[in-house]
Amino acid sequence: MGKSADAQNFAAMNLLMLQGRNLFISDTYVNELLTPEQLADMTILAARKIERFGSRRRALVSNSNFGSVQSARRASGMAEARKLIAQRAPNLEVDGEMHADAALSETVRKAAFPGTTLTDEANLLTMPNVEAASG
Repeated sequence: MGKSADAQNFAAMNLLMLQGRNLFISDTYVNELLTPEQLADMTILAARKIERFGSRRRALVSNSNFGSVQSARRASGMAEARKLIAQRAPNLEVDGEMHADAALSETVRKAAFPGTTLTDEANLLTMPNVEAASG
């Protein structure tokens, strides 16, 4: 299929077809470590693809929940990616960085971060590295 003209690098996305919903996970196989710029680009490109399925809520997954782990290098990268996404694609519904359980549960997310902009459960999880995505 090749690489999109506006993509910096290749990335993989998996689809889990679950009872009552679809869940997309990116990048599951290709990139060991991504820069915040690459994470932002990957999330925006994945968001365009999953909208074909009616999926519109995205979460940036991390070991930090909205800054709860200050020393995590990957968490700060996810927070920076979120800022870049807001600049480049302000109409996307995306939030993070957050734990996977917060991404998949509005109750957990609102308890951890009442100011979350994500409505309902996320259906695209952008992972901070390939180990997190394929583990």
